Amino acid sequence: MKHYLPQVRFWKIISIILALTGVLFTLIGIFCTEGALAVHWGSDGTPNGFAGKIVLVLIALMGVLSMFSGESFRKERPGWHIPVGPEMGYALSTGLTGCCAGVNVIVVLYYFRPDERIPAVGAIAIIVLYLMFIMIAFYRDRRYNGRDVKTGEESHR
Repeated sequence: MKHYLPQVRFWKIISIILALTGVLFTLIGIFCTEGALAVHWGSDGTPNGFAGKIVLVLIALMGVLSMFSGESFRKERPGWHIPVGPEMGYALSTGLTGCCAGVNVIVVLYYFRPDERIPAVGAIAIIVLYLMFIMIAFYRDRRYNGRDVKTGEESHR
């Protein structure tokens, strides 16, 4: 049987939670908003790009599909010789899912409270999420491959 979701339970649960968050905010955006939604902001924080509600559906779809990209990060391709293990591959795919969910959260929250800080804080949160997932994957990979994270020495369990 072929597994498409992340095979590491930790990343699977986080991916599902993030995808459901994106879908939830998509539904809120579809049924609780009217008119076009701000999807791009200028450097001064004022919106200068708008789109219909379909953009929420497309971004949520990208987030759900990103859950299945973990194995793609692990494939070796010509010119791509970076060894990415299961933890890091699934962390990157979970980060993509979180990015899409975060965009939907930003767009819907900005509709209900048009504050120029929402897009900035949301963008920072997405970056922090990615960095946090990479650090967690690094820690988990070192821990579960028999190495102590602090000392780098083999653990004798």
